[in-house]
Amino acid sequence: MKKGMIASAVLGMVRTNCYFLINRETDEALIIDPADDAAAVRDWFLNNQKKPAAILLTHGHFDHILAAEELRKRFDIKIYAGDGEQELLENASWNLSASWSSQVVLHADEFVKDGEILSLAGFQIRVIATPGHTAGGVTYVCGDTMFS
Repeated sequence: MKKGMIASAVLGMVRTNCYFLINRETDEALIIDPADDAAAVRDWFLNNQKKPAAILLTHGHFDHILAAEELRKRFDIKIYAGDGEQELLENASWNLSASWSSQVVLHADEFVKDGEILSLAGFQIRVIATPGHTAGGVTYVCGDTMFS
């Protein structure tokens, strides 16, 4: 992953790992699991002078998705999630947001399938279905790096 680098932040009420996959050539960055702190993610982009390209969700539990809608609107970017996560994302009881915070329903722009290759921010990212924690959980593989 020569042209890429990774930054991370631990965010929110349950200390969720949020990752930024950065293309050093274009200064674009992918947001992986933005947690529940849109302001911290926004500030990261402003402070690091990077351009957000998309949001990738590994799964649809509240602690991974709460900031996604605000960031989508703020940066005019798409949200990607596993094709088995639609029901979880769109049901506040199932994604547990109703129990932990305000009720959140999220509609992903793109649902990705096992084996699919995404071309985002200058990267080729392979999607691997990894159900278990949730039915539609996915792992994103970029070079020798995995986000799960």
